Amino acid sequence: MGWWDCGIFGGDTPLDMLGDIAQTLMVPNIDDKHDEAGEEYESYMLYPVERWSDERAKLIAKAIKKNWKKIQGIIDSYSDDIVIQVVATLIMASGGTFPRGFRPKAIAAGNNDEWAAEGGERRARIQEYIKAVNEYKSGTRIVLTSEGLFSKMEKLLN
Repeated sequence: MGWWDCGIFGGDTPLDMLGDIAQTLMVPNIDDKHDEAGEEYESYMLYPVERWSDERAKLIAKAIKKNWKKIQGIIDSYSDDIVIQVVATLIMASGGTFPRGFRPKAIAAGNNDEWAAEGGERRARIQEYIKAVNEYKSGTRIVLTSEGLFSKMEKLLN
């Protein structure tokens, strides 16, 4: 599908990356354990981050810290600045701690964003991301949002 929103999680690629991270962390969704039909299920999905309770965010922050070497392996496997943006956004949404040396990499990932260099809304969203990374303090959640695909489709169809 590509990209439907200019935010960090606004496309297939970052959501695939987020899925890989979710499979590594395996933090259950304690906030919503029922599907649309009311059936109970167990989910480990991390998206959308803006729906996390503070309790779930703390569990995710702990899991990121515990599994940092595995997450670093995911970052290395993609060798793409977008995955660094995804991880930084995930850490900020969880209230976790940037590992030593990660903040400069996260800022560089924003500065190197080729789509943002073209201007427009992506540039504004990446500037928001860089500002958040610069100002971020562990323990204080910063949640950067992206419009979901279904929400975007509904707007386009109506």
